Amino acid sequence: RDYTFKEVRGPHTISATFAPVVRSFWKGAGRIAPAGEVVLPRGTMVSFAVQADTGSHLAGIWTNVRYMAPALVSNSAVAELTATNISWGPVDGPGEIRAAFEYDLHTIVVTSRWGGVVINGGDVPSSYGKTLPWGTELTCAVPGSPLEIGAARFACIGWTGAGSVPLAGSGTNTGLFRLREDSAITWHWAELG
Repeated sequence: RDYTFKEVRGPHTISATFAPVVRSFWKGAGRIAPAGEVVLPRGTMVSFAVQADTGSHLAGIWTNVRYMAPALVSNSAVAELTATNISWGPVDGPGEIRAAFEYDLHTIVVTSRWGGVVINGGDVPSSYGKTLPWGTELTCAVPGSPLEIGAARFACIGWTGAGSVPLAGSGTNTGLFRLREDSAITWHWAELG
């Protein structure tokens, strides 16, 4: 700030006190509290709560451009660290705390005796696995039922699911579901007489 003194007619003393400012920033699915700028008296301690959103984990923390691996701030493994507190101080100058959050990854495994399985509109092999971010929307279907294999005909009679997949169904389409944990679906077939 600029200050202008007018009509000064004798000696004056001017003093200014500057307080350190610590700023918090984050990227991804999580947050730091307190957020933004924190103004502190020189020499005090400040604590920040670092919290990942559901389905995410803390990938890293930096303070004044120094990287702190999540394992250094918690006894948890990186993939399991969703929250921590950082105490900082005594604060004697400006600073920054930054955090990066990443979505957890989960696997979907599809098993089918016969091919023709489709996930989100794309064909996949009869034995298929893929790792996707938490919250990915999926549909799984067997649109080609019944199938003719040689002289025999087979019909998809439903599925059993685990994890985020609906537990069971008698159709050829699971409908929409969100991947929130490792999941599996097994398609069941019967020979038509």
